[in-house]
Amino acid sequence: MNRFNTIRLKIYGNPGVEVEYYTPLVLPSVLKPGMSVMIQTDGTVVPNTSAVSADRPNPKIIAISNSLIGKGVSEDWDDTENDYVAEDLVTCYQVRPGDKVWAWLAPGETSQIGSPLFMTGSNVGAGWAGCLETWAAGFETKAHLIFGHSEEFVDNSAGISPVRISAISW
Repeated sequence: MNRFNTIRLKIYGNPGVEVEYYTPLVLPSVLKPGMSVMIQTDGTVVPNTSAVSADRPNPKIIAISNSLIGKGVSEDWDDTENDYVAEDLVTCYQVRPGDKVWAWLAPGETSQIGSPLFMTGSNVGAGWAGCLETWAAGFETKAHLIFGHSEEFVDNSAGISPVRISAISW
């Protein structure tokens, strides 16, 4: 049973912008609700690879579950039932400061309560694009890549796949 049945756990103020986009014909990798995504110039959605453009501000956009087309929320990375596939309509949400979301923490990461979480894209080669990472040396100059902070302790240091993490956006 899932810990949460939605990606947006709490939002503040007026409801944020929720937009639907189509995925490309051939997905470069997995696209799951809760992943950080980028919207390409042709309107397609791909997992966030912000390391490619690490010197520009990065909007915090996540893929969310779309129950109207049968997409729910998975707690296990290996559960592919709710993955978006080629030509699915992907519902995305631009996260605002204070929003609480259920995201993915990359393998090899350990997050303490309050740890900064980054969208760095450094796990792209490992197939974990769109997953968040904890602070590492050299991130001091990359404040624009901060997604937010962890709301819970999660130890995925020995993990071989991403795990869920509750995060509060900055």
